[in-house]
Formats: sequence, structure tokens, C-alpha cells
Amino acid sequence: MSSPRNYLVWGANGVSGIAALRALVEQPSEVVGSILAVSRRPPQVDLKDKRIKFVSIDILNASVDEIADQLKANGGDKVNAALHYTYIEKKDAQELLDVNHVLLSKALDATYAAAGKQLKHFHLQTGYKWYSLHLANKDIASPVPYQEDAPRGPTDPPNFYYDQVDTLVAHAQKHGYAWSETRPNTIIGAAKGNFMNQAVSTSLYLALEKAKGKSEVQYPGNNLNWDQIFVSQSTAINNARFQVFLTDPANAAKCENQSFNIEDGDKRTLGQLWQDLAKELGLKVLPPTAAGEAKYNDKPPKLSLSLDEWSKRPENIEAWKKLTSEKGGDPSAFSDHATFAFADFTLGATFDQQGSLDKVRDAGYATVCDTVKDGYLETYRYLQEIGTLPHD
Repeated sequence: MSSPRNYLVWGANGVSGIAALRALVEQPSEVVGSILAVSRRPPQVDLKDKRIKFVSIDILNASVDEIADQLKANGGDKVNAALHYTYIEKKDAQELLDVNHVLLSKALDATYAAAGKQLKHFHLQTGYKWYSLHLANKDIASPVPYQEDAPRGPTDPPNFYYDQVDTLVAHAQKHGYAWSETRPNTIIGAAKGNFMNQAVSTSLYLALEKAKGKSEVQYPGNNLNWDQIFVSQSTAINNARFQVFLTDPANAAKCENQSFNIEDGDKRTLGQLWQDLAKELGLKVLPPTAAGEAKYNDKPPKLSLSLDEWSKRPENIEAWKKLTSEKGGDPSAFSDHATFAFADFTLGATFDQQGSLDKVRDAGYATVCDTVKDGYLETYRYLQEIGTLPHD
């Protein structure tokens, strides 16, 4: 029997990093050995698994040698597989590329400096920005369903994912280890301070409207994504389970040195997801309003209700303070946990956004994830558990 794989998780405190830790501890100790979790901030969750060792490292402000020394001091010399999720948001595209290039380059150099030939596989998570979705124009985005070998899109402004993959592949080829890349769409999960956080904003909106005594809530999106176009979702725990699958040597022949789309495989529209989630919470979602009437490929966001604007209304800010003072929850959640502007961008979609899962299925990963129960509802309950939302 083969020895357990030892993992290093970069960015272990974000939505995807936390999901990766959860996916790893699901594995028996005969399969996954030590788990070295790296992040700048202290851990948000305690998974109560003795295999996890958390190390706080400020990657931007530490040298590669300093980072490698910290890794070695905590078992990094035995790492066989690394999962990379670190990300810093910048509004300017070149600044975004530059800072995330530094994060990845230091992670690559430090991982190899610590583990050397023990390192067999380094995995990078990117996203559907690879297919130019961030430019919000169907005529610029890759053809649907997105194929992993689609030509690269515009590079003015620069797309930092292209730089990241080129950096990873060059490093892997130089040092002789395998690489892989996954591309999720909107990631569903929870972590404090995460920039692109659709599910947390959704949860705060539904929780507050319900607490205000409403039994019906307005769907924020438009007529197209209500029931006509398909916008895929990528639940964090499903992404992570696939990434653990990818880095299993038993799957090397079909998984190493390749890129893969990863999404849930759930075929419901955004409108259907919202209706099913609301039903789980005892609410009814109202269909789009006249303000949310959009034509195919209208420039997003085209919305019935801007959640960003809703979150800034004085009456909602006061209602949230009152709710949390009376029933619990985090009074600063609107500013510290949610990214309502990103939610607006996603809910404003006016063209289909879906990747092909053919490569994932051919690799042997057959899971279809329930986006409502395993994604949005699980996030809602988790936010209650960690004290962001009040309990029902």
C-alpha cells in the first residue's frame, strides 16, 4: 500500500482554502497524512483534526528563504502535494496581476525549497475569468460551453490567470513535478473578508428580509437569469473534493499536467436556485420587476434590485444592528463579510455562462453537486454556526 500523501494548503483561510481542509480531513489517515495550512490570518475554523498544522505567514512581506524555513520547521520538507488559493484583490488589472504573481511565485519557490523532490504535484485554482467573463460581453467571452483548450481572450487589460498558469507550468517543468489547474465559476462558500462572495451576500439579504417579517422577497436578478439563461455555480466543497481527486497519484494518468473546468453540474437557473433556497428558509421569491427586464447580452448588471444599494439603505443598516443586538449575529457583517457589488455583477448576468465538464467526467469524477443544499443552504447554516447570522 502506498504511503499517505502530505499536503500543503496555501490560502487556507479563504472560502476555497477552508473547503480544501474539509475535503482533506474527509480522507482517512492512510490516504492523507499531514496537512500544513498557511495563511496570514489566524484560522477561522477548527476542524478538530490532529493532522492539520496551521502556520501564519505574511507571504508578501517575507522572503522565499524565510517562508521556506517556516515550512521546513513545520513538516514542509515532507510535502507531496500543494493546493494554491492565495489571492489579493486590486481594482487595477496590472496591479492585480503583479501582486498575485508575487504570491504564486513565492509559494512555488518556497514549496520546492522546503520539499524538494518530495513535491509531486502542485495545484492552482483559477476561474472562469480565463474565458473573459469579467469583461461582461458574450461576443468577447469564449463560446459556450467553455472548453479548457479555448484560445486565450484579450490581454488588454491583462488577465492575471494567464500569467499564473504560465508561471506554474514553467516552474513545474523546471523542477520536475506535476501540475494541474482548475477553473470554477462563481464559488459558493463562506469566509470572512472574502472578496468574491455570492453566497454570503445572498444569506445576509434573505436573513434580514425574513427577520423584518417578510414572507416574500424580491429576486434581485433579471428576467433572463430567472428562467431563460444558465449561469453555472461552483460550490467550494465540490471544487475541493475534485482537487483532492486530481492530486491522487492513482489518477495521475488522466489528471496531471492539465487544466479542468469545475462546476456543480446542477442545471437549475439562478432564479430556480433562489426559489428553492428561499423555500428551505420559509420564504417565497418574487419574480423580476420591470427594472430587471433585460435583452440577451445587455451589459450587466441588469437588476430588479441592487443588493449593493439595498445594503447601504439606512433602514437596513439599522435593522441589521437591531437584529444582531436582539438575536445574535455579527453587527459588522455588512462591511466585513459581504461583497454586495460582486453579487450584483453575478445576478446581472445576461448571457449563458457554462463550462464543459467532459474532461472532469472522463477523468473519473462523476459527482453532481446540489447547489442549493450543498452550496447556498450549507453556507447559510455555517454562517449561523460561526456567528455571522443569528439563529432562526
